[in-house]
Amino acid sequence: MYKFIPLEENPICYPVGPHIQKNTPAIREMAKAIKKEYPKRTLVFWVRGSSGAIIAAMISGFLRKQDCVIHYVRKIGEDSHGGAHYLHIEDGVHIIVDDFMSSGTTVNIIHQELRDCGEFLNCLCLTDTIWLEKIDDILSNNIEDNLVIMCKYVEG
Repeated sequence: MYKFIPLEENPICYPVGPHIQKNTPAIREMAKAIKKEYPKRTLVFWVRGSSGAIIAAMISGFLRKQDCVIHYVRKIGEDSHGGAHYLHIEDGVHIIVDDFMSSGTTVNIIHQELRDCGEFLNCLCLTDTIWLEKIDDILSNNIEDNLVIMCKYVEG
């Protein structure tokens, strides 16, 4: 059901923004793993919050020759001048990107938004350890076949 791709770099320092230089090697490793797994495919990064947005933007920067789109899922009460619009990408690879998973709220909300848009999650890419029981709980019974998990370790 899962394909695990281990990330060797140390988990990133939090908060992400003030530690860009320290976090660059781990984010570069994420980009390499994504490129190897999904060469020549359009990547749709699903993020929520500044950490996910920063990580996705940096990954996109490392993948200069690959088409990338970042879909930002707003938090309740969050507003901006751009509005929330989803652009369907034919044959896009849908990847949730974030720094870590604590309660699972962010991943669950992004996953629900992704499914509401008629898409399926292909990859969950985090910089820290993931507990499989938590993945099962968070994504309920809506886990897609052949989900790729990229992270430091998978426990459980």
